[in-house]
Amino acid sequence: MVRTCLYKARWIQSTQVNRKFSGRHSRHPFLSCFCFENWIFGISAAFQYLKHIDFEMFRLSGGRVLLRSVNTIGRRTYAEAAGDFLKLQFALPHQTLFAGSKVTQVNLPAQSGQVGILANHVPTVEQLSAGVVEVFEGSSSKKFFVSGGFATVQPDSTLSINSVEAFPLDSFSQENVRSLVAEANKNASSSDEKVAAEAAIQLEVLEALQAALK
Repeated sequence: MVRTCLYKARWIQSTQVNRKFSGRHSRHPFLSCFCFENWIFGISAAFQYLKHIDFEMFRLSGGRVLLRSVNTIGRRTYAEAAGDFLKLQFALPHQTLFAGSKVTQVNLPAQSGQVGILANHVPTVEQLSAGVVEVFEGSSSKKFFVSGGFATVQPDSTLSINSVEAFPLDSFSQENVRSLVAEANKNASSSDEKVAAEAAIQLEVLEALQAALK
């Protein structure tokens, strides 16, 4: 089931959940034999499920969500001239969203907080949380909700983003997300340990998505 795959995927990624339900793996046999292939399948299945079927059946998992204010300047953004551009490579396992496209700025949902990248940014590697990648092209921008991933800035102002899944933010319904948050809150108080843990995971991602849709 999609829901089981999502729980497996998030268990591997979240040390917070590991601590919350610490103990011998034998106490939780459904968590004991996970592999990288399960993680890939779980995240991919989750986003396909979210995009193409009724939101009332939605189950989504992702990395830890850090809701912080956007720093659009970035950690170090010292463009040499107004005409400088980033060269953006934004790739998924099954699709390339940007292939060396010239863009002016990209905001990333890094695990350390939101980071803004401009041309001539200091070379860096960032691990991404589930959240919004915003790409600025001139006076317009495009927003994508990603499951997590990595972003690398090269000395030549090339920004490479790799994620398992990403979808346009406007493909999600705020009303349906609200109803799912309510459902997850209800399940979080379940006496069933697995249901409660899964609901807590869903809440992390749903709350990030809900905040992005405001």
